[in-house]
Amino acid sequence: MERNICAFLKRSDKWYIGGGKKLIWTPPFPSFLHHPGLWDNAGYYDFRVDPGFTYDILNAGVSYEWRQTKREWTPACWTCAYECDDLILKEEKALSQGDFLGIKVTLTNRTEKELTL
Repeated sequence: MERNICAFLKRSDKWYIGGGKKLIWTPPFPSFLHHPGLWDNAGYYDFRVDPGFTYDILNAGVSYEWRQTKREWTPACWTCAYECDDLILKEEKALSQGDFLGIKVTLTNRTEKELTL
């Protein structure tokens, strides 16, 4: 029987992203955990890097109002889910071996209409 170790370590109260090298994303007092992106500060060696980064998704020049519906942390990835009227957004946030902080974003259209983003 194969077991997924990360499933045993899954938590909803953590948000830290690190890879054991130079770059870490461990804001001590995060203000933007419920927003898409990584707004809060990162650390490179002993230096604070402000701000992190984020992005926005626009429809006809208007930003969507996202509501966070899920937050899940494992040592490999921090996953967040958001909803708005038209879309479902899933983020998989991780730090690569080369100290690259990135987010894989998946969008799902909740409507039958075609959206131009």
